[in-house]
Amino acid sequence: MHDDRRTLEDRLRRVLDERVRPCVHTSPRPLTVECWEAPGEPVPVAEGL
Repeated sequence: MHDDRRTLEDRLRRVLDERVRPCVHTSPRPLTVECWEAPGEPVPVAEGL
C-alpha cells in the first residue's frame, strides 16, 4: 500500500486555507439574545411576526 500521508496533509491544508480560514471571523461582534415564550403551538404567523 502506498503512503499518501503527504498528499492528504496537502489537501487538508489547502481546504483549510481556501475554504475554512476565510470564513472565520477574527474580531468578535456584540450579540444580543432574546427569548419569546410562545403561547402555544401552532402560533399564527401574524402573532409570531
